[in-house]
Amino acid sequence: MTSRGSSAVAHAAEATGQYAQQVSDRLRERYDNAESLVRHHPTETVAAAFGIGLVAGLIIGLAIRAR
Repeated sequence: MTSRGSSAVAHAAEATGQYAQQVSDRLRERYDNAESLVRHHPTETVAAAFGIGLVAGLIIGLAIRAR
């Protein structure tokens, strides 16, 4: 491979690594925020999860029944 090609590959690999690190950092931050929300509002979190599950179950049940 030419030095120009290997330089381009090295640059692309570095840019990809930096992007992956940024995505990882954002995901960690959002996970921490969600964890904090659950810790501070456990009842509301459980109620919301129950409601979402109920609605999803109804939609899936209606979709299966319509076949």
